Amino acid sequence: MACPKEAIQFKKGRFNYFPQVNSSCIQCGACERACNSRIRENRSKVEEFYVGYSKEQKIVEKSSSGGIFLQLAAYILKKNGIVFGASFDEMTRTIKHIGVTNYKDLSKLRKSKYVQSNWSDIISEVDKAINADRYILFTGTPCQVSTIYEKYYNYEKLFCMDLFCHGVINAQLLIDYIDLFQTKITSVDFRTPSDYNNYSLALYSGEELVLKEDCEENIFYKLFITSAGIKKSCFECEYSTKKHLSDITVGDFDNISYCREHNILCKTPSIIAINTEKGKLFLEEIIENLHIEKIEDKKVISSYYRNHTSEMGLWGYDEKYRKNFCHNYLKDGFLISCIETMYPEEYALIIELEKYSDIKIFLYGAGMRGSIIYRCIRLLRPKLIVEGYVVTKRTELTTKDGLKIYEIDEIDCEDKNNIFVVSVYGNLKEQIVSELKNRNAKMILE
Repeated sequence: MACPKEAIQFKKGRFNYFPQVNSSCIQCGACERACNSRIRENRSKVEEFYVGYSKEQKIVEKSSSGGIFLQLAAYILKKNGIVFGASFDEMTRTIKHIGVTNYKDLSKLRKSKYVQSNWSDIISEVDKAINADRYILFTGTPCQVSTIYEKYYNYEKLFCMDLFCHGVINAQLLIDYIDLFQTKITSVDFRTPSDYNNYSLALYSGEELVLKEDCEENIFYKLFITSAGIKKSCFECEYSTKKHLSDITVGDFDNISYCREHNILCKTPSIIAINTEKGKLFLEEIIENLHIEKIEDKKVISSYYRNHTSEMGLWGYDEKYRKNFCHNYLKDGFLISCIETMYPEEYALIIELEKYSDIKIFLYGAGMRGSIIYRCIRLLRPKLIVEGYVVTKRTELTTKDGLKIYEIDEIDCEDKNNIFVVSVYGNLKEQIVSELKNRNAKMILE
């Protein structure tokens, strides 16, 4: 990218490609200046925060949050500019940056991707756009924007937008995940609406929906929200606590109480950070298209600038968890490592079920844990036959994954070929085990 002698080649590692320098190197230091792991300070005195969303409901519905990117991108295209952003490449099953010059193709760039993108090829396109004196919007992670800023900061028609970033998943893991499917995956949506939120993963083959799963139930999404699959360098990134180099930073604004108090009607508004004078002017160009309100309370902002080591668990950063996944990945491969790391209790149940033959498996509990167990069985041991879910009182005949629901009175608990897997969390587990024992169930797995 930055090397004038093309002395840098990329070698494939376990998950990603790593730079290696050959004998053509002339020690000019251009690569060090351009490296996106190098932290740069934003010395602009501009620092303003807003919560906002597009006035066009269709734009909001097509976006991860408030549709700010689409409004900014539309402004650039109106000026005959070019928009650079991350898109899914169906040929390589990876995320890569592309340039877009028309409204139709903006759909390829909208919504969050959560996976490391290959963006080295677009630097030459950025150079061409600058030589043609075109307006440019570059969108990416804070580290990517820092490289663009270092190389092109003097170009006045360049605008940069980045994200409040949780890190990115190693690129190889998306390839591994998509390779689990028999059909060709042509598009991936990481922010499909569900009954609970818009954090569901959807895979498509053309117009056909291949899969739709909530973030808690999908093994690939769990790699992100648990930090197990996130790049090691992301754990060390200082942009998580610093003001970004971009002109504008956006993210999900999920402070429900603030929205209620300030009568913000959008379910998925964006937080908007203005980091430069240019960003301030950029926002003014589209502000008539937004419902927007300035955030004065700094406490509302503080959660967006946080140290990676300060949180554990879901949506946190857990280095031990990541190391455990990497160890399992090298030992057992992608699928087993995902389930073994992120669903250890469910994994142990499946291994236990394999010990039995000629059995009928019933999952007692048709909630989230039951769904997770069933999906893990289908992925890991599809030859195991799950007869259905069991509940005390049925309200519907089947679940969303098509499995039949039985009432407990319909099942012969004393049949030695029936195995009951207790598929609930917390105190309900003890109640169900007690009930099954009272019914003389022969085999119960917790």
